[in-house]
Amino acid sequence: MKTVEPRSHAWLIVLEDGAKWPAWVDEHRVDEDTAVIVQQPGQRQHSLIQRVRELSVELATSGRSVTRAVLAVGSAAPVGQWARRSELSRAMLQTVSRGTGALVIVADDPIPRERHELLAFCGSLARMPVAAGIAVLLELEAQEAPERRSA
Repeated sequence: MKTVEPRSHAWLIVLEDGAKWPAWVDEHRVDEDTAVIVQQPGQRQHSLIQRVRELSVELATSGRSVTRAVLAVGSAAPVGQWARRSELSRAMLQTVSRGTGALVIVADDPIPRERHELLAFCGSLARMPVAAGIAVLLELEAQEAPERRSA
């Protein structure tokens, strides 16, 4: 694969089936291209991973350097599906600029057991050789409180 010297910065955002758009993204993304991949209902995880790999090649050959990769995990995906998420995350890490980039895992604020699993998952990603020089972050978004009705 022939790559060119990066001319611009980009964000890569991947939304698993059932994930919400991270609320903070639009506030922090300034003058950067954004590539978005949305997992379609019923789409297999390996197909999503392939789409990420293909887009990574496209970004590199077009001279765009990925400074932020954001994986929004969906409630529709089983929380225990860590092996596939790990493979997807590795594919995303391979696109991120070393030394200046970050992979952000975004989830609705889960119950304590699931929160522990997400923290452990991010820790294991950060220790992978492919993550050298890349920040691995976890962003837990507050779930919307149900509307209160007064009597």
